[in-house]
Amino acid sequence: MHLGTDEPSPYHFSEEEIRQHNEEAESFNKSQEFWKELRGVLADKGYASNESFSKAVDILEDLRTFGLGKLKGEERM
Repeated sequence: MHLGTDEPSPYHFSEEEIRQHNEEAESFNKSQEFWKELRGVLADKGYASNESFSKAVDILEDLRTFGLGKLKGEERM
């Protein structure tokens, strides 16, 4: 990217920092896509219309099962 200067950048990042940033950005983008897909099923406050209620329940049950599946012991409580 060109910032309109020929001065060297004072900021330097290691390969590990760049890799970690890319992983975090990918995770964030996936999260945003997931919530975008829920538009029309769940309102911002977590409410569902009568028409979308059963779909919302199915989605949230799947999320709960997936989320709890990764937890062990006291974390799961």
